[in-house]
Amino acid sequence: MTATAKTSLREQILALPKIELHRHLEGAVRLNTLVEIARQYKIELPAYDPDGLRSYVQITPDSPMDSTHFLSKFDLLRRFYYSQEVIQRVAREAIEDAFADNIKYMELRFTPKALSKLMNFPFDQVVDWVCQAVNAAQQTCDIKVRLIVSMNRHEGIKEGERALQAALAHRSNGVVGIDLAGQEAGYPGTPFFTLFKTAQKAGLGITVHAGEWAGPGNIRDAILQMGAQRIGHGVRVVEDSTIVQLARECGTTFDALSRTARLYSWRGNAVPRSKSAQRATSKADRLPVSSITRCAIWLILALEQQSIPTILPSAISR
Repeated sequence: MTATAKTSLREQILALPKIELHRHLEGAVRLNTLVEIARQYKIELPAYDPDGLRSYVQITPDSPMDSTHFLSKFDLLRRFYYSQEVIQRVAREAIEDAFADNIKYMELRFTPKALSKLMNFPFDQVVDWVCQAVNAAQQTCDIKVRLIVSMNRHEGIKEGERALQAALAHRSNGVVGIDLAGQEAGYPGTPFFTLFKTAQKAGLGITVHAGEWAGPGNIRDAILQMGAQRIGHGVRVVEDSTIVQLARECGTTFDALSRTARLYSWRGNAVPRSKSAQRATSKADRLPVSSITRCAIWLILALEQQSIPTILPSAISR
């Protein structure tokens, strides 16, 4: 494909109206914003320009493709949340960037622990700040946004309980679901079973990262024990045909990309190396971890599934 053809394709993709159901706020930070915040708060960084910082917050072509290396990027990204102003700026810019990509509906997930840890902000407070910023941004951008409160397996059930309470307290402000993420290998979902059932009974949507860094059994647990309507990634479901059948019978949707998305590259913020799963929908992790386009995935889905609306029934918020 020629450079001209690639440019034309990007323009066509950008012009398409899109839906995004899997974007992490903490991974959607602009590189320029990281540099500016670091200078403002005198945060020590390995580099103070976007290109120099890139390899520390992105998965590059020569990076190890394992969960430890991937999750290590978030260690650096947690060092910036010094104030309400910073948290709300990051949230606002995430909405502006989605709007610039012509995304019409987005479910944005974020982890209160990540935003609160540095300054020990209360979870309820940081959730409120994100809700305020997101709702304000929607007033000036032609986009509908709903929020998913996330918790990490490796940070324990106590943090999960705090996250759930904050999520429940902000249902009227745009929070529609909860998510389990973090280090999957060595951290089964068992401690979170009751918590997620409580959330489900309270009317929150359920999505769980499972079957990416560990085996397909985590997908079975997410569906049967946690009430997961969507599975984040879940590529290892193909290792067990009985779990594939279970997911089909339960109508579980997998947030995953076709490997075709590896063919395209773009700018700054991007998504991790893409993978295939049984029922691909709208997976776009926003940690700037590779050079894959933020928009190409939507055209790929349209071409491979023949219809963008196929993802709509799986949305947590109708």
